[in-house]
Amino acid sequence: MDNNLYSIRNTACQYKSNIRPVLQLDKLDIERGKTYFIVGSSGVGKSTILETLGVMNNTIKVRDGGFIRFHSRDTGETQDIDQLWNKKESVLARFRKNNLSFIFQSTNLFGNLTAYQNASITPVLKGEKSEAAKLRARQLLAKLYPKDFVIEIIKGKKVAEMSGGQRQRLAFARALGSDYEVLLADEPTGNLDHHNAHKLMKMLTDVVHRENRTSIIVSHDIELSVTYGDCVVLIAKQEVEEADGVFKYGLVNEQSVYERYQQGIWRNKGSREELSDSEIIQLLKNAIKDSPN
Repeated sequence: MDNNLYSIRNTACQYKSNIRPVLQLDKLDIERGKTYFIVGSSGVGKSTILETLGVMNNTIKVRDGGFIRFHSRDTGETQDIDQLWNKKESVLARFRKNNLSFIFQSTNLFGNLTAYQNASITPVLKGEKSEAAKLRARQLLAKLYPKDFVIEIIKGKKVAEMSGGQRQRLAFARALGSDYEVLLADEPTGNLDHHNAHKLMKMLTDVVHRENRTSIIVSHDIELSVTYGDCVVLIAKQEVEEADGVFKYGLVNEQSVYERYQQGIWRNKGSREELSDSEIIQLLKNAIKDSPN
């Protein structure tokens, strides 16, 4: 049985304000039950791929024979994502609500709600009873904060009264409290110290593996990506010289994907080359450092 959640072939991502694509996706399969880290130098389209997969921005340019498809675990249906943009906004909103969860470095928490309300709002919006949603929120909060701070949250602590790291952990609680198929995160540990970054990544990957979900995370932290990723996707920066200047864009193909083959060993999906943890860390760092500016 095909275990892909996303299947992508011969698709470009291009903003309406640009005359050329910013990202070329020749081939990429995203499987269920795995955590994917997206890495690459500045300007290669790391956030763009999240916008595209998360149906946040219509950047999709499907080419001959190409497609970008979402295979629902819950319904068994396949949805061509580019075709979603031809439907009403209510259809797009329902797709996001039923399938996706998000974490951003900016957190995007609701300032007019208490921290407790933020932690429990997602399942409520999906129709879950308030008490069940609050129970789930309390269980998550207990894993993320000291007991005394959880009590403060339950008593009505405001988001504005929390530090950047505390708000970032609250964003995790809100995202993980949702019944999602895929969680998309853009630099979700950027406001966290080393200890809490690893703690939250461990929690997230445990949920992904236990519940057969999927997470796709953009990160600049190579060590964190290799420690907690099942797959790392390295977006390569390409340069093409044209009459009006040098055109730069990101590229993803089978050679871009490194899979965890066994403990401490990675395998390139295209070349089948095997690398140790230390070797892939160095390879990724070199690729980003040596990428054209």
